[in-house]
Amino acid sequence: MHVSLCVTRGSAAMTGTSSVLHSAKGGRVGLVNVGNTCFMNAALQCLSHTDSLTAYFLRGEWMHEVNDTSRDGSGGAVVREYSALLERLWVGEASTHKPAAFKATLSRFAPQFEGYRQHDAQELAVFLLDGLHEDLNRQRAAKPYVEHVELDRKGGECATVADMEEASAEAWGKHLLRDRSVIIDTFQGQLKSVLRCSVCGATRTKFDPFMYLSLPMPRVGAGEVLTLERCLREFMREERLDGDNLWRCFCCNDFRPATKTLSIWKLPSHLVVHLKRFGGHGNDRLRKRSERVEVPDISRIDLSHLVGHAATAGDLGQAEEGQA
Repeated sequence: MHVSLCVTRGSAAMTGTSSVLHSAKGGRVGLVNVGNTCFMNAALQCLSHTDSLTAYFLRGEWMHEVNDTSRDGSGGAVVREYSALLERLWVGEASTHKPAAFKATLSRFAPQFEGYRQHDAQELAVFLLDGLHEDLNRQRAAKPYVEHVELDRKGGECATVADMEEASAEAWGKHLLRDRSVIIDTFQGQLKSVLRCSVCGATRTKFDPFMYLSLPMPRVGAGEVLTLERCLREFMREERLDGDNLWRCFCCNDFRPATKTLSIWKLPSHLVVHLKRFGGHGNDRLRKRSERVEVPDISRIDLSHLVGHAATAGDLGQAEEGQA
């Protein structure tokens, strides 16, 4: 199961498309499999029901932002085919649609999706979001090289909230010098990672963008319920770096055992979550875990207590859920 949690801070403006997005028929069009493409159809339905993004396409705003020259894009082919697909899903007359043309276009630029075999829905969704981003990237010039922003502190010193806010803003600004689109606006947030030397206590804090969170599924005891929040906390659990995975401490100037901690610093307006149902150890590595993961009331979900950035600590507004 792949869960897309679309957490919106405030109501999105749907002027000109609200009647379509909230009509009895709009978007309620089934996708017919093209071979074993239920994975593709599931991902497409999730994205189709991300209201703010679909409204952007149905209003035609995307046509003014197509980047035909991006070296990493499709020359606009993927975004044009995706827009045509949304038109069929939201304003067409048919009750079903076979997305053969969309699949053919996607396969031209992602040969791994050629043929009619089963693939991973999350893999396709990530490729599609990246492809749409590059086709709509507002940065038309060659992407500049940018240095990573690193906030270093010696043992005993502490980075203040003001320090972290300044570093995160600088890192985000550098990110936008290379990548800026409606996909970034909608789906990208920012992670904070902290490395701490176990010998001298020095820390290095970095801020990196993310498009989705790939969450581990911790084991639970008999009678316990596995919740989405527990998966998020497992993702943020402190990790020890030792053995062959030592960190080169900038203060010790040598490889040292260390700890690494990830946390959400800035939430995107729509949070995409992927549950890692594979990836155990030994024989369990290829075994899919099928237990249910409980998600809180999706009509009013609040993740503020899991976010480090004070600016996101208020009411996070309405949410939508899609499952594949």
